[in-house]
Amino acid sequence: SQPHIRRILVNIVGGITRCDEVANGLVEALREARRTGVELAVRLSGFMEDEGRRILLEAGIEAFSTLEEALTRVVG
Repeated sequence: SQPHIRRILVNIVGGITRCDEVANGLVEALREARRTGVELAVRLSGFMEDEGRRILLEAGIEAFSTLEEALTRVVG
């Protein structure tokens, strides 16, 4: 709902948080928002990380291993 926002950083460091569930939630939220032109950088680290990365990749969203990589993508 904020048209001036062009980039979003999501930083998930899951202990007991399942990265696959977070990834599914992000994909669904983006689908519902129907926004285009917003760059999303996601850092996933933790439980079910590989599955979360796969889900995001299939949705066309790149997941990063480190916060520094994700920040570089968002900041430019």
